Amino acid sequence: MTFSLAILALILSPIPDELPRNITLPAVFTASGAALKLPKDQPVVVIVLTTECPIANRYAPVIQGIHKEFNGKLTVVRAYPIPASNKKEVAAHTKDYKYTTPYLFDPAFTFTKAVGIRVSPEAILLDAQRNVIYRGRIDGRNIEHGKETKNFRHDLREAIQEHLGGKQISEPTTTAQGCFLAIGK
Repeated sequence: MTFSLAILALILSPIPDELPRNITLPAVFTASGAALKLPKDQPVVVIVLTTECPIANRYAPVIQGIHKEFNGKLTVVRAYPIPASNKKEVAAHTKDYKYTTPYLFDPAFTFTKAVGIRVSPEAILLDAQRNVIYRGRIDGRNIEHGKETKNFRHDLREAIQEHLGGKQISEPTTTAQGCFLAIGK
């Protein structure tokens, strides 16, 4: 019971007010595994996923929808906090969930820690200068136990639209719900 409460406290702990700046992204690969150079003049969305998280896996169509909707205006990248030697696992995940988005590996949680991500799935929006301008949930649906909330906020999409429209992000941080990442300190 104590362990469960500790995990819940970490997941629901407040997000620091200041968002990270000048983020360096690890090497990025296309969905087929080839090296990819990201455009320097575009925003980037990074969504941290684990292949075994059922909540994250239910978001695959939503992630693909965001990728298609904003293609050419920004790049959507999946981040896996696993060793690069797990390329077969990511290739299978890509195929099983029909991902066309690029991905990166974060085996030591260096990137994940730097941007303050705690759960899978959790997203960040980086501006063209690689400053985090949004961090949190993809949206407010509750897809736990297969039940979906109606009339929820599309947090990530709204942050992207606001940024691309030249507006300030109205909610720069939200609390993501998903599978806890055991990243340590």
